[in-house]
Amino acid sequence: MNYCHDTNTVVEAAAPLAQNEIFDDGVVQELAETYDRSAAQIVIKWAIDRDVVPLQRSGTPDHVRQNGDSDWQIDEDDLRRLDERNREYPVYDTPTRDWTTDVYGIER
Repeated sequence: MNYCHDTNTVVEAAAPLAQNEIFDDGVVQELAETYDRSAAQIVIKWAIDRDVVPLQRSGTPDHVRQNGDSDWQIDEDDLRRLDERNREYPVYDTPTRDWTTDVYGIER
């Protein structure tokens, strides 16, 4: 991410909610209670504040509107707490994936 930000390359989070795994994170839950927001709003706001474009989706119009509400602030200390969360765990692919064949229709 540092390289992308240094080179003015937009970073997009294709799965900002880690396929809903963030809902089990204690820090995210604590901050959701502190700010009276949903866990999804906390993570999406963190991404926006860290210059990451969150590509979120939802099955309900209410959630889309709620997730789009970013007109509020997270304290910098709380943003740093979110920075420290483990984001090295892949949500879609694992390091053991066999990359010798076509992936997602992309020829090798």
